[in-house]
Amino acid sequence: MSPLTKAFVVVVTILSVLLVALVVPFVAKTQDFQSQLNDANAGRITAERAASSLQNEIAAIQDKDSQRVIGLNAQVASLTADNTTLQNELARANRDVSAARAELQQLKADLARLTAAADLSAALLDANTKELNTSRDDLVSTQTKLIESVDKINELEATVQGYTRQVNRLKENAQAMAERTAELEGVIANVRQIAPDAVQNAMGASGTLAVRPIPTKPISGKIDLVDTVGDQSFVQIDVGQSDGVEENMEFLVHRGNEYIGTLVVQTVDASKSAGVMEIEIQDVEKNDNVYAGGL
Repeated sequence: MSPLTKAFVVVVTILSVLLVALVVPFVAKTQDFQSQLNDANAGRITAERAASSLQNEIAAIQDKDSQRVIGLNAQVASLTADNTTLQNELARANRDVSAARAELQQLKADLARLTAAADLSAALLDANTKELNTSRDDLVSTQTKLIESVDKINELEATVQGYTRQVNRLKENAQAMAERTAELEGVIANVRQIAPDAVQNAMGASGTLAVRPIPTKPISGKIDLVDTVGDQSFVQIDVGQSDGVEENMEFLVHRGNEYIGTLVVQTVDASKSAGVMEIEIQDVEKNDNVYAGGL
């Protein structure tokens, strides 16, 4: 082997040793860098996951905050409206207070005027009282005379009222008698038209009605009961001795202005009477009217 070859081998060997010396630390550093890189990637992934979780939490917090802000805005709007309403009410209350104060001032002024008027009235009352005290004796005497006059006037008024009631009763009786007379005149006229033969049979030879008991005052009543036996009708009426009814007294039976017939009383008690229909133009009925007395 030549020296050059040896020298080359020696140099190569030295270089190989140096290269190995350089490569081994480089490889070691490279592996360390790779491990650090892997750790960094793992940390990055963990950090990204943590960041994503934080972003989700931030989004949830932002959503909650948004809802809270919306609720707060609604509350603010409601409070603003309430504040506006309260301000309007406060303004109205202030106006009412101002009006009340003005009214109070007016009342104070009126009170002052009334007080002055009361003072004046008190002074006048005092003067009138003094004057009244000076004339009290005359007033007592006058009152005594007045009471006596009033008593006399009351007595006269009572007497006048009694006379007035009597006159009114007489007028009412006269009016009733006039109406009854007109009604009975119509009944008698109707009798003479309907049953002239029956009227003639009830009259005497002189052409006047047969003598029957005549009541001192007109008697009016109604038929209570009717009992027909064959062609004869027996009736009971609601007037008796207490009303002036006597036996053999005649009553005209009528229904309004329509003549029904003539009743002759046969029996009488205190409040009832009974008799027979002497003349019966139509069938007599319960509640038909009866009348006796002069026209």
